Amino acid sequence: MTTHKDTSGLAVDLPAAWSVAKDPATGQIAIRLARGERLVIWPLFLKQLQIDARGAATMIQQLARKFDTQMPWSAVAPMQNVARLMATGGGRGASAMLSWANSASGASAYYCGIEASNGVYRASTDSFVTILKSFHILQDPSVKNAPQAARGAAEALSFVSWNDSHEGAFITSVPRGWQVIGGAYRLSPVDVRYEVAMGSPVGEVRAAIGDASLGGISQPTQMLAMAGLREGMYYQLGDGSKLYIRRYLTGQQFARSYVELILSRLCTSPQISANYVRPDLAATFNQAALSEGYNVPVDAGDVSFSWSLNSRPMQGKYMAGTIQLPGGSGIWFAYRLYGYLAVAGREQDAEKVLAQTYQS
Repeated sequence: MTTHKDTSGLAVDLPAAWSVAKDPATGQIAIRLARGERLVIWPLFLKQLQIDARGAATMIQQLARKFDTQMPWSAVAPMQNVARLMATGGGRGASAMLSWANSASGASAYYCGIEASNGVYRASTDSFVTILKSFHILQDPSVKNAPQAARGAAEALSFVSWNDSHEGAFITSVPRGWQVIGGAYRLSPVDVRYEVAMGSPVGEVRAAIGDASLGGISQPTQMLAMAGLREGMYYQLGDGSKLYIRRYLTGQQFARSYVELILSRLCTSPQISANYVRPDLAATFNQAALSEGYNVPVDAGDVSFSWSLNSRPMQGKYMAGTIQLPGGSGIWFAYRLYGYLAVAGREQDAEKVLAQTYQS
């Protein structure tokens, strides 16, 4: 994956062979590949208007038909602040999603449309998930010079309930008026991943719990090496699940590695300022793991870092807990992962959001 950025402040991770183009008149971001995959992301802002479930259903039907007029789109599946459509026809599969958040100044919304041939559509699930979750506008240039007091008043924190928009697997608390995407992503019958990503209205804070691009991991073994599978590669299980091959990392090591290898796509040259073992977090994670049937210890750590965005100082922090499954399988995974990216001075708001969302 490589990160595409443009001067408007948007960034999205794409496979190297994919192309991206933005329509300056509408703001649509169109992403294509030679095999026929097509993905459109369209950020929208409706000034002095509010969106409800009925209005969203009408809007997504209109947008989906513009995206592909030939597809037999399904009835709208409404959920809290999200509407979805699916379609299959002519040997192709497609889906469309509209998420929105209302504020005093209007409604912000994101439309996402995906289409490909049936075989490519199924095979590209991992890529689609990675692309959609990576899309973000961390800072809106139109408000970057707004007075700090005015921004603080506009983003006073209160919380509302948010339902998983994919499978209804969970409900959590999120800040009112923030853009929220995520939910449960089912990549195979047993590979279900969770993520909730939240962005403040003017783009000064981005908080996340989980990361749907991360699945199970297997430590390198002699048997895998004999099969030509080395560290940094994937191998596929019989149920369709894929395991990434990598040596085991403690929570402290994983948190740092996540910033250096994954978040560096969003944060140019992050500078690590602290990287600690967190026995207090491990104790909390262990209680949760036991209640979920994991009778193995969780190792926890955190990492703090900084970088600069458009000459503005930025701060970030991530917490991680890792688990090794028993029985000598060599399989391990990130049991907990959450953190934030924020303009310097908004760290307390980010911490409050994470605490409220995680606890709920």
